[in-house]
Amino acid sequence: MNQTLKQKDREILELLSQSDERSKNMAFRKIYDDCFQQINKLVIGKGGTAETAFDVFQDTVLIFYSHLKEGRYRGEAAICTYMYTIARNIWYQELRKNAKYKVDGQLHENLIIEEPELLEINKKQLSEVEVIRSLLKKLDVDCRKILTMFYYQKKTMQEITEAFGFNAVQSAKTKKYRCMKKLEDLFAEGDFDKEQLI
Repeated sequence: MNQTLKQKDREILELLSQSDERSKNMAFRKIYDDCFQQINKLVIGKGGTAETAFDVFQDTVLIFYSHLKEGRYRGEAAICTYMYTIARNIWYQELRKNAKYKVDGQLHENLIIEEPELLEINKKQLSEVEVIRSLLKKLDVDCRKILTMFYYQKKTMQEITEAFGFNAVQSAKTKKYRCMKKLEDLFAEGDFDKEQLI
C-alpha cells in the first residue's frame, strides 16, 4: 500500500480487508461520505441529473471494489481520485452514446470539454460496468432494492425493515447479507459473458 495515502483512505482499505459485514458496511459509508459529492458534481456539471449521478456513483463503487479485490488498486492514488477517474470515463461514454445529450448531432454547448484527454475512455472499465449491471439484474428485485437503499441511499436497517415489512431488524440484516453474498458469488463464478471483459 502506498504510504502517502491519507489516514481516512487507509482506514477504508483496512475495513474492506476485513471479512465481517459490519466492517465493509462502514467502509462503503465512508466512501459515500468522502467521494459522492465530487462525482455528483461531475455528472450534473456535464448535463446529467441527480438520478444519473447516483447511477454512475453506484457503478463506480462496484468497479472500485472489484479492482481492489483483484489487486488492481494498490493505493497508488487516493480512493476518491481513483473513483473520479472511473466515474468520468463512465459518464463521458454515456454522453457520447446517448442522443438526448446532443443537439443536431453535436454535444450541447454546456457539455463542451475543455480538456481533450478527458474524452479517452478506458474500455475495460466500461465493460466492467456492463458486467456489474448484468450481475445485478440476476438478483431478485428485493435484493436490488435492499442493496441500493443501504449502500447508496444510506437508509438504516430499521428503515429497510419497515419498508419491506420484516418482523425484526435482524431479518433485514440477514437478507442484506445474503444478497451481497449472492452478488459476490456471481462475480467470483464468472456468471457473465467473458467477452465483455476483453
